[in-house]
Amino acid sequence: MYKRAFFIYITSFLLALLSTLFILRQTLLSSGLIFVRDSYPSLLGYISPLVSSGEINILFLMDNPDFPISIFQLFPQIYDKLNYAYPIFLGYLSAFFATRYILNSKYKDIIAFLTAFLYVVSPTFMYFTYWSNYVTFVALYPILLVGLSYVSKLSTLKGAILLSFLLTLTTTDPRGFVFSFLTLFLYVIYQLVRRNFRYIKLAFFSLPLYVVENIRTFYALFVQQHVYTSIGNSISVVQLWLNYNTFSFADNLRGIGLFVPLVNFYAGNYFFSYLFSFFLPVFVILGVVFYAERVIKTDVIFYFSLYIFLVIFLSSSITIFNHTFTLNFIYYLNDWLKQTPFFPYMWIILPTYLSEMIPAPLFLTFAFIGDQIILTRREIPRLIGIMFVILVIIAQLVFSYPSYATGNYYGNYVPTPIPKNLVEVAEYLHGAKVAVYGGPIYYNGKWYSAEGFAGIPNAVFLPFYNTTSLGEILQYYGVEYVVANKNISYFLAQKDLKLVANFSGIYIFKNLDYRANFTSQGVYILVGPVTDLNEDVAVVPPYIYVPPQYLAGVICGGEIYLKADVFHNYSVKIPAQRLPYPTNFSCTIYVNSGAQAILSSFPGISLIQVGSPASEYISTSPGCYAVVLTYVAYPKGGVIEISNGTASLTVNTQNVSMEVITTYLGKIYTTGKLKLIHPDSRITYLVSLELIPYSLFIKNVILHPKNVTVTVYPVEGDVIPSIGYNIIIGKVYPPPNYDLTPVLIINVIAVVLLLLEYKYSIISRKVKRRML
Repeated sequence: MYKRAFFIYITSFLLALLSTLFILRQTLLSSGLIFVRDSYPSLLGYISPLVSSGEINILFLMDNPDFPISIFQLFPQIYDKLNYAYPIFLGYLSAFFATRYILNSKYKDIIAFLTAFLYVVSPTFMYFTYWSNYVTFVALYPILLVGLSYVSKLSTLKGAILLSFLLTLTTTDPRGFVFSFLTLFLYVIYQLVRRNFRYIKLAFFSLPLYVVENIRTFYALFVQQHVYTSIGNSISVVQLWLNYNTFSFADNLRGIGLFVPLVNFYAGNYFFSYLFSFFLPVFVILGVVFYAERVIKTDVIFYFSLYIFLVIFLSSSITIFNHTFTLNFIYYLNDWLKQTPFFPYMWIILPTYLSEMIPAPLFLTFAFIGDQIILTRREIPRLIGIMFVILVIIAQLVFSYPSYATGNYYGNYVPTPIPKNLVEVAEYLHGAKVAVYGGPIYYNGKWYSAEGFAGIPNAVFLPFYNTTSLGEILQYYGVEYVVANKNISYFLAQKDLKLVANFSGIYIFKNLDYRANFTSQGVYILVGPVTDLNEDVAVVPPYIYVPPQYLAGVICGGEIYLKADVFHNYSVKIPAQRLPYPTNFSCTIYVNSGAQAILSSFPGISLIQVGSPASEYISTSPGCYAVVLTYVAYPKGGVIEISNGTASLTVNTQNVSMEVITTYLGKIYTTGKLKLIHPDSRITYLVSLELIPYSLFIKNVILHPKNVTVTVYPVEGDVIPSIGYNIIIGKVYPPPNYDLTPVLIINVIAVVLLLLEYKYSIISRKVKRRML
């Protein structure tokens, strides 16, 4: 028995390894780094710091299953490829052992091996490999589902310990943290229906053990509460429209949902690939109906119910006999949550990520149905059933063809070779902030892609203006060096740049105007575009508020920018519906090429977006007001109108170039209500609307700015955010560097003690002795 178990373990590990090598054969055997989607790996090896500039690295700290590969961060090319290969390896083992546990036939090992491979090459699983911490949750979710049942066979303490470890294992990021407990909650309800009240006790005991096992994470959340919400800040501002962007029942049934536009279908014959994609879910549904009596007696009914629940909950509509029925049940949850303090956390339940939970229960149910067919005693029904299983496997392999056909995920994971001189450049810069102006790299008789420049730590890509004082402008961005391999004469002509190194055609220039900190007499609003700046001048973009006592003036802009800042307190709240876009004014941003350009060009900007005809009423006191509007002008902008019912003020936000504009629309009288109108369907972006009493607006603005300290180093206290610098306007403290060593030691000791208790039942034995 032990020899067979050993053989199964060795075989499963070898097959997991071989499957991973087969799926990513081209990626793993090619030299270079993979620059794709949100991944821009560093050219240099490093170990992720637990605390950097006072900020706790909560994602690295809480990602339990990825710890084993963290040491490989010292070897960039190995670590980069492991980020894609390791979750596939884990997913295969997880799906294999989870599937094997629920099967009973003598062919269960073969079914488990096949199911595991189908699982890791499925379109949903492979799409999540873009993000290692997301896909490790998908990879380990099968073992969590099966583990929920297995722990009930153990003693209460032992079962609670194992359950807490399973929950810990699937704590890969903030979403995994939530989804694991959602799954446990649903399983507890399932056990209550089955009248297994002991399970409540077991689940309850597992929670404090889970906290102990992850004490480092909860300590970090306690001492630096904002680290959790800061993870989703950009998402909560930019992507919450996705909560209302649901897809059809047919799409979610196949587990792809929101990924429909992004899934790579087999290019040879789209029709058959699309048709075959339905074979697995249809087979599973029919199989559950046919074997309902056996399914209900096992936990497979929970897996299937979870799958169907998620599919229906995430679906927009279902079509039955040419009749389409609207679903959108997640809308009801969204509509409630957006009115609660939970709004900043809504990024956790984006339908994108809830899809992480769909594949595992689908494939586990499939394996069970296949096993039941093999256990069928009558020869002819069993043979017919096996033929259907084979057909489903072939169909699923066709549907998943892009995942394994080319060995690099259909061209998505093609490593970019890195020339040696580019690595030498990164080593020379020692992590300093650097602006890159690069093209294809020629080195040792070969051409290399310019994409490799993205791997230089702290590299930024900025517009380079036609000026001879580039260093002064780059100082505004906190840039210390410039790296370039083209148009070198332009950089050599700069009076404030100095050539300090040349690595085989890649030149490094030092910014002579760069200073880690300096003093400025007040803060200027930089409207831009800028080609020159005076030294020792603190500047902010026009969408950043400067307290009037520190306001020094405007560069490249008119007096209206001063008045907009001085009378900032007269900004009115536009009743922007948080969701959904585009039927109203919304603070969530639909991401398209225009939005991406705006968000990257104006870091930290807070926008209100509208894309369809819409209007909102704004309440104010009766009187005469000067209307000042700040908006993003760009080539596809639309019209904004302010009306009091009889008179209107309008502005067209369409502009050849992209810029943030503050403009005086005119004066308007109101009896207490004004109407903000967007009359067309052009996507328009607003920053703020100010209704300034006209008697105040016509007065001259006199400035007496106080001195400010400007530094590139992170600080805490009263700070005006800028692009490359922190502008300090009060007493400022360096950020605390939390020492996590004590809590990490406690965490390790706690885990070791729980493992010993699980293995040797030390506490349980003592309790039994006392009872005797």
